[in-house]
Amino acid sequence: MPVDRLVVIGAGPKGVAVAAKAYALRQVGMHAPDVTIVEAGAVANNWRRDGGWTDGCQSLGTSPFKDLGFPYGTDEYPADHPVTAEMFKVSWGSYLAKTGQYSKWTDRGSPAPIHEEWADYLQWAVAQIHADIVYSAATSIDRRRDRGEFEVLLANSGVVRGDAIMFTGFGRSRAPLSPACLLVHDFWATKSKDERFFGKRVIIVGSGETAASITKCLVEKSRPADIVVISPTETIYSRGESYLENQLYSEPIRWAEFSVDQRREFIRRTDRAVFSQDVQNMISSHGIHRHVQGRVQSVESTRSGVVAEVHDATNAGVSYLEADYVIDARGGDPLWFGPLLSDSLVADLAASVGGAFSESAVEASIGYDLAITGFSSKVFVPNLSALRQGPGFPNLSSLGRLADRVMVGVGAAPGRRAALVRVGAL
Repeated sequence: MPVDRLVVIGAGPKGVAVAAKAYALRQVGMHAPDVTIVEAGAVANNWRRDGGWTDGCQSLGTSPFKDLGFPYGTDEYPADHPVTAEMFKVSWGSYLAKTGQYSKWTDRGSPAPIHEEWADYLQWAVAQIHADIVYSAATSIDRRRDRGEFEVLLANSGVVRGDAIMFTGFGRSRAPLSPACLLVHDFWATKSKDERFFGKRVIIVGSGETAASITKCLVEKSRPADIVVISPTETIYSRGESYLENQLYSEPIRWAEFSVDQRREFIRRTDRAVFSQDVQNMISSHGIHRHVQGRVQSVESTRSGVVAEVHDATNAGVSYLEADYVIDARGGDPLWFGPLLSDSLVADLAASVGGAFSESAVEASIGYDLAITGFSSKVFVPNLSALRQGPGFPNLSSLGRLADRVMVGVGAAPGRRAALVRVGAL
């Protein structure tokens, strides 16, 4: 049964891509749900300097051509489909051309945009599609079982209702290592206001994109005396950036051929615990960072700074590393929205995914349309769809394909080859 009203929590790239696809469908006379985006901050808030995840000056790690419509040709809407042409009107190239930046950007060598520039592109796209955005924080979410209708209560006392709901973005870690640590938003809020890290010893916990951005910023702007990156991996791997690796992000048909262990390893080696090659080259040229394999169990304040207790890979050996600062950069929580859900909604979702509303259970339940399978209403969680549906959906690698999958879920796309590419038997 087609969905008439879709509520999206978060006006980031995924939310804007879905709203843009719905708009494009209506422009060519096809059915699409009304999309309402609920956003507590600004459009692309996590990409802006005030969002707590960046200073806005970091380079985008993904090609800007992997924009809202990429890859501009999917199983649902081929390259010659009118909807595909409509989506190209909100492409990165169209944005540059319409805002008078195309020539200058090309003459500069087509550099990767910084995060603030990417956020500006998304803000422009929102204006082009006349997106319906409610600027207020969601405070609670419930579902009326008799109607299958979601009800989102807002901080401004408003209410948004929809037949389906989609959660985007990542929340702050639920379990910080210690009060003695700086969290990611603490770092970005303070690093530009003083020189507290200059000449200091800094430990960074984590080895993903968040840790990479912080390491890069420290090296470029703060010049600590020593940077130690601690992670469970053997080393800090480079991001997989070959054609064959990128192809799996853009077109995940072969994903079904891999075992669960192979999928996890591919994600780990190409996306989760890696620094981009540009970041690797930049920080290596300064020679002030090193890597320690292990897991940080605790961080305690001392008279001279902090000390981190690090357990090795076998959990048999323990070492203690002293520093002036420890930054907890392990990344965000994909189930950040859990505390917003009513007890009854959590219970219903838990029953659908096998008895516990946990990250692993939801991850194992994501269907072709990026929604939780077995639930009577559509709950889309693309940030937990990598394991079953393909590595590109939680990030910026295939926003157009992501939107098409969601349109399948709301009954606005044919899903013509869904039976052939229904990856995900775990």
